Amino acid sequence: MGLASYTGGDFEEAIVWGRRAMSQNPNFTANLRFLAASLAATGRLAEAREVGQALLAVEPGFRVKRFAETYAYKEPARRLAFADHLRSAGLPD
Repeated sequence: MGLASYTGGDFEEAIVWGRRAMSQNPNFTANLRFLAASLAATGRLAEAREVGQALLAVEPGFRVKRFAETYAYKEPARRLAFADHLRSAGLPD
C-alpha cells in the first residue's frame, strides 16, 4: 500500500502505510525506500534521513542511481522523481 500510495502521489498515506510496515519488519528494504522517499516528498527531511540511515544499516551498498535506473517505473520522469526523493533522504548516489 505504501508503494501504491507513493506512486499515486498520496505521500501522506504512503507514510502511514510505510510506518505500519516498518513497525512489523524494520528490515524490509523495499518499504524503507518508499517511506524515505515519501517523507522527503513531503519535506520531512530529518525523518526521511533517519529512514535512509535505517535502510543503509540493512543494505550498506545501496546507491540511488543504480537502483533508480532499473526500477520498474516505465516513465523516466517518475524514476527521476523517485531518485530525487531518495537523494533528498540522504541516500548516496
